[in-house]
Amino acid sequence: MFCDRQLKRLSCSLLTCETIKFVLKWNPSEHSLSSIRALLWKTFKDNQVEVVVIKEGNSIIVTCYAPHYLMESLLVTARDNVDMLKEMGLISLTIGYYTVYDEHAIDEEVKSLMKKLEMVESERDDLLEENAKLKDTIDTLGISYEGREVDESNKSSIQSSESEKEESKKMTKAIQMEIDHLRSSLQSKTGIHVYTDILNTV
Repeated sequence: MFCDRQLKRLSCSLLTCETIKFVLKWNPSEHSLSSIRALLWKTFKDNQVEVVVIKEGNSIIVTCYAPHYLMESLLVTARDNVDMLKEMGLISLTIGYYTVYDEHAIDEEVKSLMKKLEMVESERDDLLEENAKLKDTIDTLGISYEGREVDESNKSSIQSSESEKEESKKMTKAIQMEIDHLRSSLQSKTGIHVYTDILNTV
């Protein structure tokens, strides 16, 4: 079991170091110090990161320090390994003042994106319904999509309906593009493919 244990004395002053903090969904009784060593090696490879404190709580918190001059290299390496770290139970990782990954922040962002997606999809559905009604109106007035003649008395109404229909279609396509963008954002945040509708032309 881990309990506020110092692993290694720093070879350089803390004044010349940056703090690195891992929060992991690990049961302290199921992991050893070698597990921490393995995690650090997989994250930073051969960069010289020194572990100072490991604390026990609902999760394991690993606090490390590394020299300032390694920060850029550590950030790049950590970002490259985030997916692997998530599979190992990473909740959050901060290096200096930079948050490399925060599961809770991403959860909130995903919730916000899902809510916005739901609203935009509802707006899209309303426009599709409006398009269908406009098409019925145009058909009723006697227009043909194959170019048949239109009664002169209905020409003004047909032109107005056609104009509304085209404007509605443009708005629908714009909204569909926004939906696709939101779904792409959700996929990048969650790693789960979100089904993309093929916009029906009406």
